[in-house]
Amino acid sequence: MTEVHRVESSRFHLAACLIIIIAGLIVYSNTIHSSFQFDDYEYIVDNPLIRDLHNVPEFFQKNGISFASRGVVTTSFAINHYFSGLSVESYHWVNISIHLVNGMLVYFLAIIILKQFFPCGSGAGNGGGGSSVRILALFVALFFVTSPIQTHQVTYIFQRNGLTASFFYLSSLLLFIKAVNRPGIRVYLYGMSVVSFLFGIWSKEMACTAPVIMFLYYQCFITRDWRSPRRGIKLILPYIMVWAVSFYFGVVRNVTLEQISDWTFWEYLVTQSNVLIAYIKLLLLPLPGRFNVDVDFPLAGTLWEFPTLLSAVSIVAILITAVLYLERARPMAFCILWFFVILAPTSGLVPVMDIMVSYRLYLPGLGFYLLMVVGIHKALCYAGEKNGLEPKLIRLVELAVFITIVLFYGVSAHERNKVWQTEITLWTDAVQKSPDKIRPHFNLGRCYQKEGQTMKAWKQYFICKTIHAKMPEIRNGNELRCASAACNNLAMIYFDAGLHDTAVTILKEAIRIYPKSTKAHRNLGDAYVYTGRLDEAEAEYKLDIRLDPRHSRSYSGLGVVYENKGMLNEAVDAYTKALKTESDNTEVRIRLGELWLNHKRNPGKAMRHLQEALTQSTNTEERKEILGMIVSIRDTRSNTPP
Repeated sequence: MTEVHRVESSRFHLAACLIIIIAGLIVYSNTIHSSFQFDDYEYIVDNPLIRDLHNVPEFFQKNGISFASRGVVTTSFAINHYFSGLSVESYHWVNISIHLVNGMLVYFLAIIILKQFFPCGSGAGNGGGGSSVRILALFVALFFVTSPIQTHQVTYIFQRNGLTASFFYLSSLLLFIKAVNRPGIRVYLYGMSVVSFLFGIWSKEMACTAPVIMFLYYQCFITRDWRSPRRGIKLILPYIMVWAVSFYFGVVRNVTLEQISDWTFWEYLVTQSNVLIAYIKLLLLPLPGRFNVDVDFPLAGTLWEFPTLLSAVSIVAILITAVLYLERARPMAFCILWFFVILAPTSGLVPVMDIMVSYRLYLPGLGFYLLMVVGIHKALCYAGEKNGLEPKLIRLVELAVFITIVLFYGVSAHERNKVWQTEITLWTDAVQKSPDKIRPHFNLGRCYQKEGQTMKAWKQYFICKTIHAKMPEIRNGNELRCASAACNNLAMIYFDAGLHDTAVTILKEAIRIYPKSTKAHRNLGDAYVYTGRLDEAEAEYKLDIRLDPRHSRSYSGLGVVYENKGMLNEAVDAYTKALKTESDNTEVRIRLGELWLNHKRNPGKAMRHLQEALTQSTNTEERKEILGMIVSIRDTRSNTPP
């Protein structure tokens, strides 16, 4: 490449990156102020660990809150919190920025792959050459950045795990290609690729497929003898070793099968043949109305059901075609395998609770965009040549088609993002599209309850209870937990209305639906205390502590029980343990201060707890009460003879 060509290429790359950034910012401009959603509250808003950067080592081990295998992403949330607290705008800006950087990485990767479709000398159709490949690569990147399929991954803050994993995935692959595409290995690039891969698998488990993609790329486009896998396997061995060690420490030691699986392997695998066809349909026609944050996708009964059998045969046929075309059309085969390989962990190999979610298409969709761009380009070139059209006219038509698709994608994504503006708009949309699923109704009810719309919340919780009653054999853990939580929240509404016996009955139902519901055990304990059934309350609190010993808030309830029973030493011990799990509980500090003063006769310790309570309290009447106790202790001390 001459110096002039290098300069032109660099300028085009810069212009392409600017176009990608501008397009992405326009598409996601209406998401900056979108609220925290769903899991954002558990893993960001209510996560005490991210409030202190000293907790970073805990992010990579079992901590009872975040995923140990996604410590890199939890660290990014902690850094976000350090600089901007819980300002939702900053979290969205980070997500959008990662997405735009991914778009630029896709652009450079697309250039490399498109050159395999259009080898040097053949050009990219009429008027070919390197500039045509770069233009096609730009549109691949624009499709990737603007597609409405990406909104779930980008706008949902917690899904930063997929964005971050994709960034390291693409970086690792690009570095690998640069390291091995010449005789010998450029060790420093290869080492950087392995490190990037390590960060990827500590962001999200889907990054584990990167070595397979690297192997396929090497066998398809670099090695002279693609039928001999020996050298390709040697090149990916370090990645496999890194993955094996990380998988053991990040997943095996920290995740139980119960946390991820509700179906048998065969049930899930058969169902995923239908899901994969649904994904392809979604890629072909990504209209905003076809997206749903919580898809109610049916579990397939057997492989021999006609729709399932047809889907399975179609998928197998596509894969066989890809393998057969490895000899004659390797780039096409590579793009097809890209799609299926990256989806493999969640769409076949590992049964997970959510059968179908659109964010899983974030990176696999790149294979589709590449094939779509090449297909449109070749079809237009063929039609133009057949009809004797000028190359310039073909290029103009091609640009018009690509720009139209980008505009369609961008408008659709912008429209879909409106659904993510608030929790109520998101779950109202989900309820309309999945009316027979419990989780959307529960989350909509939870949102109404937060907004003080108690009757609307009650209605949604009651619908959850009704759906579960009609389908008592539900196996999906997410659905069971939501049904239980809906009963728990419904009981609290009844309790606040003074219907205590009704509340107790519904709380028992919540526990029957999901026996490991710590909230239901804790609330039932509170209800028993309120109605004077102290022994039953004690039993419920102890059950909660057994289920959740590290983060249990039932210690404070036990303290109240022991106080009422006159077991004051046990009460002090329970309240002290409560402060280890909820140090900002002002009521517990006040009770503990009173016990240290009146029972333990230790005004010094009583004073420390009361002063801490005064610092934490924002209630005027409560502060007056605390100040009165502090003044009383001081007066007693000053009047005590030396």
